[in-house]
Amino acid sequence: MVRSRALDSVIDPSSSIDIITMWAEAGYEWWTRVNCLNQTHFSEHTCRLVKTLDKKRFRIYSVKPLTENGYDVLFPDGDVRHKGNHSGVLILDPFPAARFGHPVLVFLASAGQSTSQCDSRKGFFVGEACLQPLLRTHCNRLINIQRPQSRPSAVSHCGEVIFLPLVYLAADASVQENDQLQCFSNITGFYNDCPRLRPKSETDQTACDPITTNRDCGFSENSLEGRCTMSQTCDHAVLLSGGWNRQLSDVSTLQNIRGVKNILQLHGYLRSNIISFYANGQQLSNSDDEEVSYYPATVKNLIRNHIQAICRSELCADTFFIYLNSPARPDGSSLLWDRPSFSNGQYDDTEIYTAKELLRDVSNCKANRVVIMADQSYGAAFVSAAVARFDYLKNVAIFTSTDEFNWHSPKDRITRSFLKYTEREICLNDLKNSFYKTYKTALFIGSNADLLNSTIIGAPCNSKSTSLNDPSNEKYRGCSLNSLA
Repeated sequence: MVRSRALDSVIDPSSSIDIITMWAEAGYEWWTRVNCLNQTHFSEHTCRLVKTLDKKRFRIYSVKPLTENGYDVLFPDGDVRHKGNHSGVLILDPFPAARFGHPVLVFLASAGQSTSQCDSRKGFFVGEACLQPLLRTHCNRLINIQRPQSRPSAVSHCGEVIFLPLVYLAADASVQENDQLQCFSNITGFYNDCPRLRPKSETDQTACDPITTNRDCGFSENSLEGRCTMSQTCDHAVLLSGGWNRQLSDVSTLQNIRGVKNILQLHGYLRSNIISFYANGQQLSNSDDEEVSYYPATVKNLIRNHIQAICRSELCADTFFIYLNSPARPDGSSLLWDRPSFSNGQYDDTEIYTAKELLRDVSNCKANRVVIMADQSYGAAFVSAAVARFDYLKNVAIFTSTDEFNWHSPKDRITRSFLKYTEREICLNDLKNSFYKTYKTALFIGSNADLLNSTIIGAPCNSKSTSLNDPSNEKYRGCSLNSLA
């Protein structure tokens, strides 16, 4: 017997909230009965962690319920696609204070299901809809995590759903601007706050992509203007916040990249030597009423070639500072922006910057020191990838925001710590103590002697004077002239 009647209409808004509330309550109640030893939604470690969380810790994502099946669901890693079979989607996010990727519980609502059909999908009825927990039986596509044999207790994230899906009406194209998924802060008893998203008018188009436009972007797919000269050595920085889509690149991601840029300038980095790749790109007016360009994080070749150019040039960089604040995969890789030419909700290898690729790009870097601050999920995997290339990263220090066993951390916590350095020099050893001793985060320190005994501008750490205004450090700021014999 069919339990629901299909109608070609959207349920009215007041009823929608009631239905989503019923789904959320039923989904959470179902979760409380799950046995962590006999489930595939999370790793056992994550499952036990989620089991300790109160209902009010779960953020709710959903769509406007339909009275007939009409939604397609597509995940970034491309492993799971449910086409035109659903009247709604429910997501319980147990870690709303963490950046993606991180595990979430996904339920697919289907109308017009018989009892046997619902049972065969391991679902259960809520009202007239069959609510089906999404099960994943294999690892995320394009991921091959190799963990050191000395760390047998490291957590496996195989099978977890770690990103929000693209949910769109079956009659529409599978592009990000048609995404129907939204956060709900008014579901009684659940997490009552949602991320502040950028306006759709800012995220539907890419600022300038030399691959997909005939306009002059001021840069090519493969290169920016030359940033190195033989006559001077400077401090350089690359700031990368890939974003992936509007849901994952909320307003705080833009605030982060602007804040880090401002701190670096405060400490002496020249504005022209700080290159920012942000989501779909931005042009903003800064406090000096000058236009500041943020290159779109759509052109992977451009990002890699710029980093390689800095590292391969003699006498170019004293300190090379790299900031990462992107959605991340379990292997430590960063998601870039869903490119407008593909914008189909699934990433390919041009839309991810893998940890291995970045570490190859900075291997044997000719800068005096390379500092990587990765404030994103799965930092331990990033560090593991660095350990495998230890001999090529002697002048590299990597600071992350997560420890070996917890893939996530409170959102942007090491960025917030970094932004507090407004009045004193930033000694790398102080960063280590701040991040590692306080939060027990995973880190990597190359073998070069005294690598941490310098500031981010290359000045020696001085316990007697840490003031940002110390005149003895003035010679280290900006650039220094090279003697060309």
